[in-house]
Amino acid sequence: SSYINAFNSLKSAWLNDYPNIEKFYIFQTRDCDCGTSSEGRLKIKEAQRLLAVNDPSIAIMPTTALTLHNDNCHYPYTNGYETFAKRIYPLVKRDIYGENFTQEIDAPMIISAKLLNPTTLELETDAVTLQLNNTSLNDIQQDYLLTNASPATITGIQISGSKIIFTLSQYPGFGRSSSISFIGKNSGALNNITKSNNLELVNFSNLSIQDLSDNGNPPTAGNPPGNGSENTDPKIFNIKNNGKITIKANASLNMKGCVLNP
Repeated sequence: SSYINAFNSLKSAWLNDYPNIEKFYIFQTRDCDCGTSSEGRLKIKEAQRLLAVNDPSIAIMPTTALTLHNDNCHYPYTNGYETFAKRIYPLVKRDIYGENFTQEIDAPMIISAKLLNPTTLELETDAVTLQLNNTSLNDIQQDYLLTNASPATITGIQISGSKIIFTLSQYPGFGRSSSISFIGKNSGALNNITKSNNLELVNFSNLSIQDLSDNGNPPTAGNPPGNGSENTDPKIFNIKNNGKITIKANASLNMKGCVLNP
């Protein structure tokens, strides 16, 4: 929120000096460790993404796949700053000069993350189609960070149209608020999931995973709850009509992960 507020203050100052500005373009910072923290980088990249999502006057372009300079902070000219211009030029021609393009020119943006079953995680984007290129499983495991889901890991990947389908090693955990981030550590289009225009995803951070794995019903033997609470052997209980739970003196009831279905 601090970054978003500071950017909007800067934007207001620009508009004060240049009132005819029609569009703002953000080049999203990539995951370069130049004296910053991983958590801080995640927050700033997410703030940059949200600025573009919530403000129609702002567009965003990722820089993940571009070559990083040897100072681990800037870019060389070839496949660096030159590519900055090549990527943003079509957007300027469309937004400012009204030119139409038959091919996709925007970078893909994340829409949602859903756990379809205990080990299938679906990421939906706004792309028409995505392509995996030569992206290895190791690249994926470095680039996509699961939070509050340990010990679940990504063990497989496939692309289905605009969707990325991850196979997980196990259920991320019953009752947890798990999330996923795209960090973007690997340069080169071939090492990233891209659109047909070779533009990789805009980085996102701590996107909540919607758990659809039980379709609103308590976990069963065929749909295990995992170990999402301190209790490694959670008990499933049902309360029928007019039923009740009585907690006696000095007793306690751990409701973590409890699903209520009126």
